[in-house]
Amino acid sequence: MENRLIFDIGFHKGEDSIHYLKEGYKVIAVEANPQLVETGSKKFRNFIENGQLTLLNKGIASENTTLEFWVNTYCSEWSSFDKNMAGRMNTACYKVEVECIRTEDLIKEYGLPYYLKIDIEGYDIYAIKSISKSNLPKYISCEAFQLDWLFALRDLGYTRFKIINQADRFKELNIKKEKSQIQHFKKFLINGIMHRTSAFFNWKFPIKSSGPFGENTDGNWKTIEEASALFREYYQFEKNKPLSTISWFDFHATY
Repeated sequence: MENRLIFDIGFHKGEDSIHYLKEGYKVIAVEANPQLVETGSKKFRNFIENGQLTLLNKGIASENTTLEFWVNTYCSEWSSFDKNMAGRMNTACYKVEVECIRTEDLIKEYGLPYYLKIDIEGYDIYAIKSISKSNLPKYISCEAFQLDWLFALRDLGYTRFKIINQADRFKELNIKKEKSQIQHFKKFLINGIMHRTSAFFNWKFPIKSSGPFGENTDGNWKTIEEASALFREYYQFEKNKPLSTISWFDFHATY
């Protein structure tokens, strides 16, 4: 039977966890921001009490230690262990001390997840590199922050990949669409509407979520060569200028 366990690394406000829970998965959620953990514990109290959700006020790092976490007071999803990322655009942030754990140790304690979702503002690579090659989740996703992160997934043992566009309602990266000014305006309009209405409508996949996972992701699985070439083409490495100023992506992988 399919493993019914998911790790949500970067719980935030539960935008992803709520979908997993409604699908019947057991969720181990990790969130470094103590305020979001407090709010989430109240909002998801029933799931926590029945044992379907475990919400941990921890960070993920390369070793089990305590680190400074920077909480952005303007935009909570910008909060990060990286002070520069947390304070982008000269926004205010403050630090808290957060206990951190390696992904491998989290797996040892709670079991091997079917899917491991990672979204922790610049620290995804530490979550990836602290996974044991001998004990891999069937599916994994992380922010497509840089090409090395895709290669890190390959080095773990993953062989099939997708690049999913978060700004295009979780469709796979399509170079032709990214070059289109019409598509650029369409994405700008749709994302703006969803952002402004998210407090009033329960979108199945909110704009700040990671969207579908596993075989429910859009498009066909690609080899590492195909995926890396697609990533390079979008970001136009030679020009150091991406095709779009709106799109952002996740890497998805399986073996």
